[in-house]
Amino acid sequence: MAIAKPTTTPNREKGRPYRNVPLVGRALFALAPTTARARDPIVPLYRQWLSARKTLDYLVDLPGGYDSEAPDAKAAQTREDEAFWAMIELTPTSVEGIAALAHVLWELEGPAVLPDHEDFQEEADSPNCKLMRAIWRAAAGRDGLPGGL
Repeated sequence: MAIAKPTTTPNREKGRPYRNVPLVGRALFALAPTTARARDPIVPLYRQWLSARKTLDYLVDLPGGYDSEAPDAKAAQTREDEAFWAMIELTPTSVEGIAALAHVLWELEGPAVLPDHEDFQEEADSPNCKLMRAIWRAAAGRDGLPGGL
């Protein structure tokens, strides 16, 4: 007596391994991390970029002023620049990578004033900023403004 194949058996012969899996299952498979998938190339670069920016912010706040020629300032700026230029040449492979790029774009093209400035909300409500915020919320799974992951 032959045993019939289950309908969810991968159909590798036709190049569509999950053709018979329900749509929701395929969507979850596409979003789930697996060992077969490479780690998102954006995420480590984004963390390097964030770290360098944090160092630069710290150096700017030191008493006595900021010296862009100081070795630690130059090193942090180099790390930030290298991470940025590497990130923009890559394609994110995860929602975390998409959120990271949305944050970087926000820092480049978002409001030109700090959040406590009277014009901040008006600038943050411009159409391009609203689009960046929507992408950030969807990818990061958080409300609020784009920021570190």
